[in-house]
Amino acid sequence: MNEHSTKKRPALDHLFFWFMFAQGGVIAALLIPVHILVQGILGPLGIVPVVDRHYDTW
Repeated sequence: MNEHSTKKRPALDHLFFWFMFAQGGVIAALLIPVHILVQGILGPLGIVPVVDRHYDTW
């Protein structure tokens, strides 16, 4: 065979970026429903206090 054959190694940088991308999806999947629950349902019902800022520029 070839005397200068190279060993294949896993692409660790590629693995790291896919891992970080997946973790971002997990965090979003956990935080977005909590945000909707607190700000969209529990806040208007008066169960939790909601900070409401009225911006004059909008």
